[in-house]
Amino acid sequence: MNSGAFTPQEAMDRLAEEMDITMARMQRADEAGNVYGGCGPRLNEPKDPSEWLGKPDGPKAKLDNEKPQGETVNYDELVARWNQ
Repeated sequence: MNSGAFTPQEAMDRLAEEMDITMARMQRADEAGNVYGGCGPRLNEPKDPSEWLGKPDGPKAKLDNEKPQGETVNYDELVARWNQ
């Protein structure tokens, strides 16, 4: 449940940061003491989001209007479009 203290984006960014911290700790433990038999997590270096967003098969940038206003469509026109 979100108390409203964070926006959804802030909450997801915070969760991602906390996971990175945890995974980095696991990586250090594995590298130092073979805690996970050499199979512990290995984090990549952080990259600028534009590098990922610029790839054709990568994630898409956030839209200016993520939830546009709905529109009413005439039922007969809609059925006609489906039949094309």
